[in-house]
Amino acid sequence: MTLLAEDGDTDAARGDVDQQFTELYAEYWPRIRRYIASRMDRGQAHLAEDLAQEVFIDFWRDYLLPGKEVFGPFALLCGMAKFRLLTHLSKKKNNEKALDFADPINAPIVATGHAYAHESPELSLSSRALEAAMEQMATASQTWRDANKKWHRLRTQLANESSANKGGLTAATRQRMTQELEAVDTGEVAALRDFRLICQQVGQLRAEVEAVGGGNWSSSSGMPASAGTRPCLAGSRSDPTVTHCPKGHPLDRANTYFHSDGDRECRSCKSSRTAISQAGRRSPVRATGGRSLTDTIPAEVLQQARDMLADPGYLHLPITQIAKQCGMAQSTLNLRLGSDVASLRRVAREKRLAQTESPALVSA
Repeated sequence: MTLLAEDGDTDAARGDVDQQFTELYAEYWPRIRRYIASRMDRGQAHLAEDLAQEVFIDFWRDYLLPGKEVFGPFALLCGMAKFRLLTHLSKKKNNEKALDFADPINAPIVATGHAYAHESPELSLSSRALEAAMEQMATASQTWRDANKKWHRLRTQLANESSANKGGLTAATRQRMTQELEAVDTGEVAALRDFRLICQQVGQLRAEVEAVGGGNWSSSSGMPASAGTRPCLAGSRSDPTVTHCPKGHPLDRANTYFHSDGDRECRSCKSSRTAISQAGRRSPVRATGGRSLTDTIPAEVLQQARDMLADPGYLHLPITQIAKQCGMAQSTLNLRLGSDVASLRRVAREKRLAQTESPALVSA
């Protein structure tokens, strides 16, 4: 179906547009309303009619009035309805900040008993200050958790150098990482102190809002109403009294991973699950037929490589070919022998030079 705005008199063109809109509205409005209602929560299905009306208004304003050519109006209306629905759902996330009381999106919170006084300027100011403080609290939490992750990573790499570099750490790298760890440790302590201060400020503002709101405002969790619907279960990860994970690992600073929602997770258990998951994703073909692991190279093979590198007769071969003849990759050879590769090749060159300068040795 093609829709075109007729040229000519403005009134006639407007009449044609209105006629087209009336026909399309009568034909597609029930289907668009059902399309939106089927994708909304059951408690908000009554809003589907309003969203469908907005879709048709946008369609009339953006396509029919300018005289744009439209092929397949139903598909276009469904796309516009999807965009309108996604916009509505994104705004619905404001329930996590149940402080913008004038926002109609927060009407379900008001219906649950968290009412407020529109005409109270003191409550309005307190709620705005609380919302700003909660945003600062989220930022401070992210800063502290990032510092904690970096502190744990540096501490783990220094405790197990092979995790940072398979060949180990040089003295300069170890010193640099140690200094960086000390700086991160100091920064984490400061970030945690700032986070606790802003949390205390949020608690004070919550108390002020509850005091001004009176009986119409009730909140004992210290969090917005939507977050308060998920209680803290005894023994769960969010229970602050738990000191050990279910497997008995201590939930101390070095063994605790902090989530953004306040939950704590055992790092030992988390690492074990990650290792099991990575092992399950490995291809069996690659595990059996891939490159040999460096810790499975026999000592006699390494000695053969040393002898070939020190032999002047193999100077014409590149290190890649020597490693291949020994049944390993050049990277494995460099990893296992390290600086000995260069020193052994130097010995081979010195031997060949000595043979060149001593003809008697060559004839012998």
